[in-house]
Amino acid sequence: MSRKLGLSLLALNCFAISAQSSRNPALVSTDYRLPSNTVTAAPGQLSLLSLGGIGQKPGLPARALPGPNGYSGELRGIRIQIIPTNGTPLETQLVALQQSDCPAGIQVCSPITSITTLFPRDLPANLTGTLAVLDGLTTVSEFPFRSVTDNLHFLNSCDATLVWVGLFDAAANKDTCLPSFIQDNRLVNTDNPLKPGGGVATYLYGGGAAILKEDEFKREETIQTFDVSFDYRPNAPGARPIPGVSLIVKPFLSVGFAGGLNQVNFMIPPIPDGLQLLRCDGANIRSNLTITISGTNSIDSASFCVEP
Repeated sequence: MSRKLGLSLLALNCFAISAQSSRNPALVSTDYRLPSNTVTAAPGQLSLLSLGGIGQKPGLPARALPGPNGYSGELRGIRIQIIPTNGTPLETQLVALQQSDCPAGIQVCSPITSITTLFPRDLPANLTGTLAVLDGLTTVSEFPFRSVTDNLHFLNSCDATLVWVGLFDAAANKDTCLPSFIQDNRLVNTDNPLKPGGGVATYLYGGGAAILKEDEFKREETIQTFDVSFDYRPNAPGARPIPGVSLIVKPFLSVGFAGGLNQVNFMIPPIPDGLQLLRCDGANIRSNLTITISGTNSIDSASFCVEP
């Protein structure tokens, strides 16, 4: 059986709040980033929205199954609508639903509800408005919303989306947050370290709008082009590439997986000549290669230890 992404949102599982007024959320966390009261999304993006204000629901966690036209717009009575400043409301698709536990002995508790949602693939550019969360006919919360070209996030084994994949099953160190990098048909981890000079495939969310390529594979490719940069320095942070300095390649991004997942393929450049690459020691040097993918609106990175 495939392993679900993420054991739990530990901070959310330990958090409960008292009853509160409608449309006044306790927390909103989206796009795997810090909590914010503004929700952003790219076309076709899978996102995790966590908030308070929804009462306890039985039978959770729950995960929907996609039909011919994708996922349903409703799950256990929950719906999410994008209400443009001008225009007709748009429905998102609901993929999964989970809630934190209320502490024992608390009579009135509003748990944290985490909703895995898939935004419309035809989400218009530069759209602004409101994101409304409904429980039945009641609007529970409303947040400012804007659409963006991209919201990049490397899939990793700690994501708590409840999306099921078998990608991380073979990893010996499953309890660490492993990014989804595949080399030599195996997940990159301590037992299969990343090798410079070879090709990799990885997976991410938030690549944005795509177009169907009429070839033998009938695949979809992202409209936007992206940069992948490589920084062979100890503990290097993710950063946009510096022209003339950074090692940069143009990746190939394809779409076509359930849940808005992008597959990314590129080559890992060799260690530059003359560079004295320091070995990882697990303490002061935790990584010596950082890979960053950059789009117009966002960047995300993953760090690795490679052998000099």
